[in-house]
Amino acid sequence: MDRLTCTACDTEVGADEVVCPECWAVLTTDGAVRAGAAETVSPPSQAAVTVTVPADRTACPHCEVTVDAADLVCMGCLRELPPSDRTGAPLPAAALRTTLERPVAAVQLRFKSGGVVEVRAGQEVTLGRAAQHTASAPQLAGFDNISRTHATIGVTSDGAVWLRDEGSANGTWADEVPVPRGQMRPLHDGSVIRLASNVTAEVLLRNGSTRG
Repeated sequence: MDRLTCTACDTEVGADEVVCPECWAVLTTDGAVRAGAAETVSPPSQAAVTVTVPADRTACPHCEVTVDAADLVCMGCLRELPPSDRTGAPLPAAALRTTLERPVAAVQLRFKSGGVVEVRAGQEVTLGRAAQHTASAPQLAGFDNISRTHATIGVTSDGAVWLRDEGSANGTWADEVPVPRGQMRPLHDGSVIRLASNVTAEVLLRNGSTRG
């Protein structure tokens, strides 16, 4: 039997092949000879992949971290998330009003036991009994169940407020939700933090127009 080759690339082909496996040229039969036709066949394209995002998941518009549609704050950048309509689509920007649109100058922690700790935008304050924590030690030194270095509260430069547990012995809570060791949790105006079992403080935002 004559050796069959593709005339387009001289690759040997089988008698039952209709497309050259080397150059994808269409093969035609002319007697005992296969010749390459002018038409070529493109390699089969990979099937398109459709990624379906669950209806209850979306992305933070600030940092693109995946968040739950019901979340109010992104756990990636700690910024407030825009509200959604009932279809899950973000509302127009003109309809958004969040605390971040006001110039946050400082945050105050008002302890139920007395005393105030203030944190300014772009700063953080450590909460604990140790004397070096000069901003909080006067309010916490009398509580033996508070760790020497218990937690940290901070305010980002754009006004997002956060709380982090520093490996305390008796735990830290934000609005009665436990704060895992080393992780940040967002705070809002009116939030209540709890250190150990009995030390609580209310979070009050102070923007540039607030006096007193």
